[in-house]
Amino acid sequence: ETIIGFLFITNFNTERLVEIKEFIELTAFFISSELANNNMVERLAYLSTIDTLTGVNNRNSMNARIDYHVNGKQKVHTPFGIIFADLNGLKACNDQGGHEAGDRLLQDAAAILKKECDGYEVYRAGGDEFVVLYPRDGSAYSLSAELMERTRDAKYTFAVGEFLWDGSMSFEKAYAEADKKMYACKKKQKGEA
Repeated sequence: ETIIGFLFITNFNTERLVEIKEFIELTAFFISSELANNNMVERLAYLSTIDTLTGVNNRNSMNARIDYHVNGKQKVHTPFGIIFADLNGLKACNDQGGHEAGDRLLQDAAAILKKECDGYEVYRAGGDEFVVLYPRDGSAYSLSAELMERTRDAKYTFAVGEFLWDGSMSFEKAYAEADKKMYACKKKQKGEA
């Protein structure tokens, strides 16, 4: 058991000690139950939105964010960019160094995305794929080019697809365009294009 607080009772009627003791025990039970329940709800909320391996938002969080946008509950203000970043070499890393090495690679990749995309929404979409949503000022600024440049000499690289969305098509189509561009980048990196 963990002590989460203390109750101090003073100036009570000593003739009613048993009754007061039962009241204190019951009060302490209800308070501690409520605190434990609150802690559990906070922990579940964290686990349902954060990828525990990498520390970035998880797919559940990404899907909820997209649903909120599509349903009008929480809009992403246009224009904004969508980036799909696929980590190259995860399978080879797992095959050569085991899943522990692959986990470290994913953690390192997430760390660089969080650093380079500081303040933006970074999600682990699953496996070795990440998604970044970021606001843009309407210029031709490309975060994907910057991201690829900054990871050029790293022990891992990304295949990156970016779509700069202005609201002229559905969010789902814009999302699919970024994904399509990521696969084109991956083919080009493999020399298939």
